[in-house]
Amino acid sequence: MPERKDPVQLGGYAFGFVVCSEVSTLEQLEGTGIEKSDVVIWPSVTSNHFNSPEWGTRDNCRLGGVAIAKKFNTPVLQSSYSTYVRDLEETAKLGGIVIVDADGTILDQAPYDGEAFLAYDLDQSTT
Repeated sequence: MPERKDPVQLGGYAFGFVVCSEVSTLEQLEGTGIEKSDVVIWPSVTSNHFNSPEWGTRDNCRLGGVAIAKKFNTPVLQSSYSTYVRDLEETAKLGGIVIVDADGTILDQAPYDGEAFLAYDLDQSTT
């Protein structure tokens, strides 16, 4: 079993963390404490693959954010550092981070090709 991932208390909320590629093995996080989170922060650089620069075919930010939200029934705030490795190749774009409500609804998404700051009022969650 992975190490304990008990949430951190901050401002009356319990924040849990799914780090980068842990999104691909969420079932292994069951019972580690993360299920007690009010909000899950997902720091990651996620590559989204495109058939062309204008049209996305696999939005890994959305897929991962929704998977975490549904698995733990909690809102997800994704963070990234897209300027670090922004343009790996023409068909892979970094950015596009998401804010997802506990039911898997995408509340907001940043652009893929630039920096953005997304804000979320935790008291406005639909859960």
